Amino acid sequence: MYIAKRFRVVRHLDHVLPAPVAVRSLTAQAAPGEARVPQILDIRAWRLPTPSAALLGIPSLLVHAPRRTGKAVERNRFKRRARMALLKVLGDSPSLDLSSWVIWVRPTKGSPLGCRADYAAIEGQLRLALSRLG
Repeated sequence: MYIAKRFRVVRHLDHVLPAPVAVRSLTAQAAPGEARVPQILDIRAWRLPTPSAALLGIPSLLVHAPRRTGKAVERNRFKRRARMALLKVLGDSPSLDLSSWVIWVRPTKGSPLGCRADYAAIEGQLRLALSRLG
């Protein structure tokens, strides 16, 4: 599914993570000069192995919300908020080139909020993580 022709939502068994590709964690630790922010999301990214694998030159978003993080309503709300937050981040920074990237977002393990994080927190952490990617 394409969202506003800005990014593609990855569906079940739709993405392939080849063995030699390294997955980068974008929220693991703060860079030297950045303030430490409590982590609500685990955001990872990897580049698709070949340029031909990039569909239309737009990034792919994989949102994972396991059952233990909340009820179905909360998980679906989390997925919608993550999609809209990525759309907002991509709209605010057109110089950010994420074509041929797969971005994986999920709630942090052990987070007391789980899927109940509000939109502002999701957008803030997504913006911070994608700025580290560049």
